[in-house]
Parts: sequence; C-alpha cells; structure tokens
Amino acid sequence: MCCVTISADVTLILAGAGALLAAATAYLSWLGYSMASWPQVRGTVTISKAERISDEAGHSVTLRKLQYTYEVSHQRYVSSRVRFGLGHGRWSQAYQVHAASLAEGQSVTVWYHPRWPRLCALQPRGTPGATVLVVAGVIYGVVILAQYM
Repeated sequence: MCCVTISADVTLILAGAGALLAAATAYLSWLGYSMASWPQVRGTVTISKAERISDEAGHSVTLRKLQYTYEVSHQRYVSSRVRFGLGHGRWSQAYQVHAASLAEGQSVTVWYHPRWPRLCALQPRGTPGATVLVVAGVIYGVVILAQYM
C-alpha cells in the first residue's frame, strides 16, 4: 500500500483554499438571501440578445447577453446580475433561462443594497446548493489540517 506525503506548506495552502472557498460561498449565499429585505426599484432591460461565441478550434456556443439599468437617488446604474451565488454567471443555465425570458425595453424589479446601490440582482435569493459547497469546503479544510497535525 502506498501513501502520498504532502509537505506542511502544501497542506496549509490546501486547507486555506478550502476555507476560502467555504467563506466565499457563504458570503455570496448570505448576500442572495439577505436581498429579500433590500429596497426595490424598477429597472429596464437594455440588452437581451443571443450571442454566438466561438473558439479557435471552431467550437461554438450560443449565450444570452442581458443588461439592465436602474436609478437610485438620481444616480443611474447598469448591471447584468440575475442572482448572487456561485454558478450564476453568464455561463450558468439559470442565468440563460432568466435572460431568455426578458425582452429589451421590459420593466424589471431590481433589488439593491441600501448602502451600495451598485450591488444588485433581479432575483432575491442565493444559490440553493451553496450550503453543500460551504460544508464541503469546511470538511475539506478539516481533513487537510488533520493530515498536517
């Protein structure tokens, strides 16, 4: 039976990476779920279109591009965020489905942070699977640290 030995430095780096993943996921989830208490304002979809993206090898994918504007205290903001959380960027299926349901010129409800209005999203919830990622990150960090001790 063979075992792989990891140096103490690498172990601490891996444990830190696990803790960082757990912390980032927890923060993004907290933002998403705390949005329910944030102020709302009406915004307008300014871009909602399909774009074909190709690489050098000729592989391509069609993605929706979404952009909306909103105003808070006479200041205009522009965003494309649908929801907070990991896996909710432009490449995610949830983003694509929501973006496809919106047309240019359509009115949308925008939830924005009361102190930092630039921080906003269209859906007031976090990533449902984020709890799993937080727990996995913590377990990963503990397992790595246990090997160090």
